[in-house]
Parts: sequence; C-alpha cells; structure tokens
Amino acid sequence: MWRIPITFEILRLLIQARNIRASKARNGVNLPAVHGSCQMNVQTVVKIVDWFDGILGLIMRHNKHICFYRSYGLATILRKRGLGVVMNVGGRGLSAKIAQKAHCWLTIDEELFHEQENALQLYPFDMGYNRMKSIRYWIGPELDQASLDQSHISKTRTIQPVFNRFKDS
Repeated sequence: MWRIPITFEILRLLIQARNIRASKARNGVNLPAVHGSCQMNVQTVVKIVDWFDGILGLIMRHNKHICFYRSYGLATILRKRGLGVVMNVGGRGLSAKIAQKAHCWLTIDEELFHEQENALQLYPFDMGYNRMKSIRYWIGPELDQASLDQSHISKTRTIQPVFNRFKDS
C-alpha cells in the first residue's frame, strides 16, 4: 500500500528535477530540511531506494543525466522522512569546452549511500556545502579514458549501502 503514494511523490520529484535542469538551476537546487530523526529501518530504506530506482529506470532509461534525477529525488524523499542524506555534485574538466563531466551522488555522514565507490576518486577536491548543508560540491581534474585504464580509478558501478545509520529492525 505504501507504493502508491510514494510513486506519485517520485513522479512529482522527477518532474521538478526536469524543470530544474531545464532552467539550468537559475533558482538553485533546494532540498528539504531534515526534521527529527529517521524512523525508518534498513529494510524500509532499501525498499524505497529499490522502488525509486525501478521507476527511474522505466521512465528515464536513455537519459544521460540520470544521476541528478536519482540524487535529487532520493535526497528529497529521504530527508523528508528524517534521514540526513546529502546530495553531492561533482564536476571535472571544467576548464575544457567539450570534455566536461559531472556526477551526483548521495552520502550520509560523509559515507557513500547506495552509490558507486569511485565518486570521491573522480572528484577529490571538496569545495564545501551550500548554506543549508544539504548539498556538497566537488571538483576533479580532467581525466580521459587512458588515465582511467591505467590507474586505480574504477569505472564500474558498485553499490555500497550504509546500514549503520538506522534504528534496529
């Protein structure tokens, strides 16, 4: 029964994220404040993340900017429910005109939350938080395929959930 209301919330958030991208964030990206403590257990959080990812995969399977939609939507949903998720935005190759790359991911207490392990390797320079401490910005050096192939930096997507932040099941 919980899937119906959260599905509508996910669809509304995906539309909001599309509007933010279309406006090129002229008004900035705002996430809700975290009120209270998280009342969800690990299984509930995993169900929400899996349900969100399933809907996102159906709707936006060919979109190149899926990480922004995922990070914005999940951060909003989980922060409303008391989980202090931080949306991270990283950019690299910012001085290049063509080869700019960016990625968004989530963290809790500076630990990756259901995200690829290499995000902090690709964007190692911390530029700080926004005023509400809900979004953190990172930059990284310009990288090409050769440097990815020859270094310890991984291109694979592995999921690393953080489980020790929730009340016991």
